[in-house]
Amino acid sequence: MTFRFVAPQDPTSDALLREALPFLGRLVHRFAEPLDALLQERAERQAAFDGGALPGFREGTRAIREGDWRVDPVPE
Repeated sequence: MTFRFVAPQDPTSDALLREALPFLGRLVHRFAEPLDALLQERAERQAAFDGGALPGFREGTRAIREGDWRVDPVPE
């Protein structure tokens, strides 16, 4: 026995798809290179962690970490 699933056809889906595909293409063109760089960086960090390195804090947040600020106590 064979079953075939047929999704209901929405007449607006074709129009949406015609506009969405070029938009998605522009997004891919715009962000593919930075995304590839981020993914490569992530793979390198993961390899370092796998090798025993420990995560740390970003240097740019040092002033926040070392600043003179406190969190209020938990209310009763």
